[in-house]
Amino acid sequence: MKKTLIMSALAIALTGCGNDTVNLPEQPQPAWGNSTSVTTKSGHIYGFDANESVYAWLGIPYAEPPVGDLRWQKPMPKAAWDTPLDAFEKGEVCSQSDGDYNPKGSEDCLTLNVWRPKTDATDLPVYIWIHGGGNTGGNSIEHAEYNGARYAEEANVIVMSMNYRIGPMGWLAHPALRTGDKETDSGNFGTLDIVQSLKWVEDNIDVFGGNADNVTIQGQSAGGMNVISMLLSPKATGLFDRGVVISGVNQFYSMEQAETQGQEILLQALVNDGTAADAEAAATHVAGMSNDEIATYLRTKSSPEVFGSLMPSGAGLYKMKALFADGEVIVADGSEAFAKDTQPNKVPVITGTGRDEAALFLYFDPSTAFQPHFNTTENASSDLWKLNSVDDLARDLTANGHPVYAYQFAWGAHKQDGSGGFTLPGGGQVPDIQISGSTHNIDTPFFFGNIDDLLSNPGLSGLIFAPDTRESRVNLSEAIMSYTANFARTGEPGSGVDGSQTEWTAWSNDAGDDKLMVLGIDGDQAELTMTSDEVTLTSVKDNIETASDSEAALIALEAGRFCAEAMVLQDKDPADCGM
Repeated sequence: MKKTLIMSALAIALTGCGNDTVNLPEQPQPAWGNSTSVTTKSGHIYGFDANESVYAWLGIPYAEPPVGDLRWQKPMPKAAWDTPLDAFEKGEVCSQSDGDYNPKGSEDCLTLNVWRPKTDATDLPVYIWIHGGGNTGGNSIEHAEYNGARYAEEANVIVMSMNYRIGPMGWLAHPALRTGDKETDSGNFGTLDIVQSLKWVEDNIDVFGGNADNVTIQGQSAGGMNVISMLLSPKATGLFDRGVVISGVNQFYSMEQAETQGQEILLQALVNDGTAADAEAAATHVAGMSNDEIATYLRTKSSPEVFGSLMPSGAGLYKMKALFADGEVIVADGSEAFAKDTQPNKVPVITGTGRDEAALFLYFDPSTAFQPHFNTTENASSDLWKLNSVDDLARDLTANGHPVYAYQFAWGAHKQDGSGGFTLPGGGQVPDIQISGSTHNIDTPFFFGNIDDLLSNPGLSGLIFAPDTRESRVNLSEAIMSYTANFARTGEPGSGVDGSQTEWTAWSNDAGDDKLMVLGIDGDQAELTMTSDEVTLTSVKDNIETASDSEAALIALEAGRFCAEAMVLQDKDPADCGM
């Protein structure tokens, strides 16, 4: 959506003494000069050559460090600096676990990165990456597949990525932390950080040769959830023009749930430091504390101590609710706004998942890995993920006249006839358990063109990203980048930038019409196919009921991330999930 350009004019005011006072307009920032030297509104920055074709600027602060009195406050714009900034090194990652639940990172972490082609071109589209990590881990640049240089070159766009507060430093609501400022009191600090980074783009991207009126945001996993939150945030209105959701879950929590969680974090902190013997004793102790005393207590805790009040969920991440439908930062209806057509930001959307999206999680879950019900559980869980992230969202937006371009990532997936796919050694009780190339997060390098870089799990990636699959990876990655580059320019993926690919049309709610693009391979070549396939709760239930291990699969689903849907499949109350 186009933002209004406000042009300042000279204003001449006559004083009572007859002297003319001239209010001069703000001095314009220097235009893009095809150089690593740029001057933003905060100050001068020096970048470097990322490669022969791309410039880069890393670790640019976009907000004041959220430390001291600014902890658990909405982000404050970064004050100007006098000395030129050398943007040669990536910024510190935000406080989190190192993967083994040891402290890592810093609260002083609100930085962003920029890549752009070495050309004189101006008004380039801006493509913004929001990292994943369950909203309790991850960062903008540490993983090689997040490097924006290749995509900036291939798509001829400016790429930006940012760090934002995560875990309980990014999402924490408690009555004792209320200040009277509605944004701060929402507890959505990580969400507000992302909004602040978009404001930075609006204010500064022109000096990098970018067009602030043509901004696409893209995120994977929790980053995809955060893209959805931007669609639902009045604070992000006018700051972006399109969204790409990769494997994002469309789930938001009420302020009651948020503050219940905040109280649980407080009680666990009191138990952890020995102030109370258990949660009951901690509750008694808190009952005798004032809000000021509670706030002071929480602020004395280090970020590792605050994280230590959460339950681990594996891989260094934590079980935690994030994204609160507070009515100020995120609309009170949460994801129900899409059906009501009350979301603040009505922009074109790409959304998709992998054909075997859930396989990665189930493979490392002892309750499902190597169990006879693995494949039935994996198929149902992946379908539920697609239902939540793609089909239901697409049906709601399409019904209200907003275009959705849906996809299913199928590189390495077994086709319905059993052909294709890349199989890992199974072992254990079920030697034919398969993790295909279409599981969670495997697709991220394809969107950035970094298909030679391993993911965060080198053991799994090394098996899937085998040398003999490289050509298929390259060809599919180039096709995906062509679609998204065209989407960034026109608002629709179409037939790619050069018009040579299968036309990717918008989802249709009419039965039998094309709905999504399957991004797969045929041998070493990209196979791009539109299909009318869609998922409903009824179709998931029918598929489970035809399986011999349906009861075990339902129990496994009930314990997983789509518990509420699994309960519905069994005619049970979703509230029993404790969501």
